[in-house]
Parts: sequence; C-alpha cells; structure tokens
Amino acid sequence: MEVGLFGDRRDHLVRSSEGLFDLMRFAFYYGQYSGCDDAVIGIHPRHAPFYQRFFALEQIGEARSYATVKNHPVVLLRLNFKAKRDALPRGLRFFSDNQIPGDIFANRFLFDQGSMEGSTLERYLAYRSKAAKAA
Repeated sequence: MEVGLFGDRRDHLVRSSEGLFDLMRFAFYYGQYSGCDDAVIGIHPRHAPFYQRFFALEQIGEARSYATVKNHPVVLLRLNFKAKRDALPRGLRFFSDNQIPGDIFANRFLFDQGSMEGSTLERYLAYRSKAAKAA
C-alpha cells in the first residue's frame, strides 16, 4: 500500500498534529483491513528519523530527487504490517491504543475492476485518457 499526502505546510505542526496522527491511524487500519503486507511512504530524508523511531519504518532505498516535488529529495520508507515487535514504538502504540474496527471500511471504494465498471471515476479516467491522446 502506498501512502501519501501526510505533509503539512504550517510553521507550527502543533495545531494540526492530532488530525495528522488520526489520518495516519486510519491509513494504518485501512491497510490492515485490506490485507496489505506493507505500507510505503516517500518523504524528505530530513523527516526519516522521526518515522523510523516513531512508527518503526525502515528505509528501502537511497534518496532521489523528483521533479514532481520541485526536485527535492525523497526517501522511501516501509512499514511491515506483519512484523513481530517486542515493544511498540510510540506511534504504533498510539494506533494500538486507538483501534479502528474493520467494519468502518466495509463500504469503501476498492478500485477493483468490478467496482470501477460504469463508475463516475471510470468515465473520468476514460475522458482524461482520450484528452491526453488528442493532445
């Protein structure tokens, strides 16, 4: 499972940290509910130590720059959902102490072939594909 867009541009994260951690918690439990083995995030290398310490993510590659993020460096980190841990790091302990039941996700759109057929999203993607070919 690839997870993204946890960034916050505010100068003082304190004002939004609670919402940010809840967003991460929902992503974590959605990954578990969906049967994912791993979660992968791409972040600025400066933030990697926090995620490694707080959530037990491991780095899986060297930092690379990408035009889509204004040529800033990005490093990939991985969380193994199935890993056995003797002690949970603080972030995973927060998730464990604030579990989300699987039925919350039961009616989520799964983006599988059956769900996509005839959907508004399928029509939009077809439109975008046609427009890109015409350009």
